[in-house]
Amino acid sequence: MRLHKNSFQKKPSCQIIELMFGSIKKILKFGKKKPEYIRTPEDVERDFNALLDGLKDKLQKFLITRSVASGEVKSGKDWKLIKNNNGLFRLESDLLSILINTESFLAPKDGKVTGLIRMSEASLCRVLADNGTAGDFFSLADPIRSVYLKYLPGDVRRRDPEMPGIDDLSGWDFFDVYQMVARNSPDTLVHVLIHASPEAREKIKEQLSVRKKEMLISEMKSLMSGANHPSMNPHSRIRSLLEYEDALLIFRKKMHEYILEKKLRERKKLQLQGALENSEHES
Repeated sequence: MRLHKNSFQKKPSCQIIELMFGSIKKILKFGKKKPEYIRTPEDVERDFNALLDGLKDKLQKFLITRSVASGEVKSGKDWKLIKNNNGLFRLESDLLSILINTESFLAPKDGKVTGLIRMSEASLCRVLADNGTAGDFFSLADPIRSVYLKYLPGDVRRRDPEMPGIDDLSGWDFFDVYQMVARNSPDTLVHVLIHASPEAREKIKEQLSVRKKEMLISEMKSLMSGANHPSMNPHSRIRSLLEYEDALLIFRKKMHEYILEKKLRERKKLQLQGALENSEHES
């Protein structure tokens, strides 16, 4: 059987070339990933602030005692909790009238500063043994939040506390604040940022690089999701949102250690300067 020579029509050469190039393009595109979006510093800053605000709101909703200025906070079947002042509560029932203190606080009243400060019995006796001033009681007590310090007389307020508080960072040099950022783990820093005063928080944020903020963002996402709650992962060393007291204490201890180191360096520097001056006089 013979086929007619016109039964197959040849495609024009230009079409064949186009098909060849089309095939090559498909091969080259195969497996090629789309370019990833590169996060800008503005993106990081936006996510950082949003997560930090979200965690503060989440914690505030749990800490219902802070949402009541004074008076009854909540009552049960045979009890009620009354708020007398910030950090001071009273548990009442037919057979109970118990004071509960959660933090030091100060308030002006009738021309005097009233309130409650927390300190160990050993620290209290140290002040008595040294015949100290009123300021010594505050220097050895647990730190008082910056919102209360304005009520203290100037000579008391100027004293350096033995164990500094988080809010004291607002008066630190930028280099010293950077040392605190470098010396503490991300999970500690997140808790500090959540509980610090606005002034101290901004001081810390100014010392955070974009990379450090990305690390803290990962930590905050974990806190926000509740994935690090002890009931979900009892063997984890990561603190949950409500386990902030240990983190704040660790940070304060690092502050205290750094203050001692700095004072020691300054003392050695003065001793060296004195030795050099003496040698110059002798020569």
